[in-house]
Amino acid sequence: MTITLAELVSRLTADVPAQAGVPTASQYSQAVKDAVADLSRRASVTRRATISVLAGTADYALPADFQALIRLAAIGVAYPQGTEVWQTWSGQSSGGTLVTPSGLIPFSGSYREQVLVAGDRLTIYPTPTVSADRQLVYAAGDALVGDSYPTLSKDRAAIALLLAKATCLERIASSPAGQAVKITAGGDTVDFGAAAAGLRGQTTGLRAEYLQAVASLNAGSGGLG
Repeated sequence: MTITLAELVSRLTADVPAQAGVPTASQYSQAVKDAVADLSRRASVTRRATISVLAGTADYALPADFQALIRLAAIGVAYPQGTEVWQTWSGQSSGGTLVTPSGLIPFSGSYREQVLVAGDRLTIYPTPTVSADRQLVYAAGDALVGDSYPTLSKDRAAIALLLAKATCLERIASSPAGQAVKITAGGDTVDFGAAAAGLRGQTTGLRAEYLQAVASLNAGSGGLG
């Protein structure tokens, strides 16, 4: 079942109630988004996608859940002039043939390409001269698509919420003591400074718990963090 952003925000507000309007609704939502993004960076998983490479086109959009490049499959195997296909070869050549699923493709000069990633774009240099479907292997996270996280599991959501809780508690603790950290207990006087210090202690504990959970996730689930 897909987990929605609204569901995560609801759980967060129940666990960390606002104090005098802090955090705001938008801050709760941003805390969840930032926490899932942080988890995606620290505990990514390996996924695959197919990129339809077109002759004459160098730039391609990356998947929404992309975190880091692992590899882009080569278009084929390069064999220099004078080398039979059953022989092995590595290095540069002055020309030869690419053995591809679509057939044999002659090339001149040395066959080397670079794959660069900037933002949400992948660039192949030099610009491809042959069209082919190529497999992209990449480190992936959990992307927000519309108002939900299609790949976010319940376990990963629970881990992300630890960080989101820490963020919200930190906001409350950092707000003006007479406003955000306002605890009413009959006619008793409350030490707001002590209350804020207590919240910061909870924040530290939640962050430590979060990092420990991330480490366990990486160790047990093959994360790449």
